[in-house]
Amino acid sequence: LGGYFYGEASDEYGGNKYGFYAQADQMLWREAGEQGLRMFSLWYFAPAYDNEFAFYAHGGLVYQGVIPCRDRDELLAGAVVGRYGEGAGGSKSPAPTDSVLFEAGYRVRLGGWGFVQPFAQYIVQPAGTAAVANAAILGIFLGADF
Repeated sequence: LGGYFYGEASDEYGGNKYGFYAQADQMLWREAGEQGLRMFSLWYFAPAYDNEFAFYAHGGLVYQGVIPCRDRDELLAGAVVGRYGEGAGGSKSPAPTDSVLFEAGYRVRLGGWGFVQPFAQYIVQPAGTAAVANAAILGIFLGADF
């Protein structure tokens, strides 16, 4: 659990800003070692009148070791929802309301030094309005462990 507060002189949003968040990560089912199913989540709340986002939440599931000979690989699935604040988008019409994202991927561990992760995303109202078409994305992350 946490929060933030800071003063900001801004014509766009006014003065002080504050918000609150809660995060939870939990192993749900464990096989040998670190293998098994775990969940993750983050919830964020802030006053709509002076924040870009009034509400944001993401969560999902990660299964490590789903393929027997690939004990460190991870299968991932998650969703994100964000509700824009009253001042978001400035004078754009229509004003942004909310966006939703769905994502799935598979992280392939490369020895002890990195990973390759192909993923797919689908975003509903990418700019927070129906004025922007929904988007389907295929991509790949590359990472190195130090």
